[in-house]
Amino acid sequence: MAASNEVKSQRIMEQGVPVDDLSFQHKTECLYLQCDNPNHSEIKDELERNIIKNLIERPVKGNSKRTPWDLHQIEQDNPAMQKFMHFLNDKMLEVCVNFACGRFENQKYWRRGDLIGSLGFDTTKFYVAECWGITYAKHTGVVTHCHFPYILSFSYNVNTPKGSAPLIIDNIDGSSEYVEAKEGSLTVFLGPRFHRVEPKDQEAEGRCCLVGNIGYG
Repeated sequence: MAASNEVKSQRIMEQGVPVDDLSFQHKTECLYLQCDNPNHSEIKDELERNIIKNLIERPVKGNSKRTPWDLHQIEQDNPAMQKFMHFLNDKMLEVCVNFACGRFENQKYWRRGDLIGSLGFDTTKFYVAECWGITYAKHTGVVTHCHFPYILSFSYNVNTPKGSAPLIIDNIDGSSEYVEAKEGSLTVFLGPRFHRVEPKDQEAEGRCCLVGNIGYG
């Protein structure tokens, strides 16, 4: 028995578990997260009419149209943008925990505060690096692209009339996730993942989103 205990004490341990006892089966990946903004109705019209539509300046590949990249910098001058940024920043901690830890199959996502202190990174160092608005007319979209080198990206549905196209995010195995265009919903996804909005899926006039990238450092 003593010899057995001595062998056990010499084994490499990780978080109290012998490394050679750990499973190599990968966790279910957290590809994207969605959060609903309970105060969306308070900011919708201002974001859509007085910010995004007023600042639209050029088409993108796929024939939708976008604003400049720096909408996050006007938050101090616009109450609606300030409220949106507060909502986004409030969700960042929860989002970062989920992307770092993944989730086991059939397990709910981690709650705010779970595992903080054992993540291996500083959750206060995430920041909004870019933010822009984008509008879609009928049968317009955005070609397949990614937001490398940014670690996370987001899309916030400001206006999604019936017939608005889903956001399509590609998995590494070649399959795709179709994310419903739900008004007032924030989708945060892995920035290096390829994604798109198919023109053939866009049957509505007026789909409108705030999109952006999250940096770390």
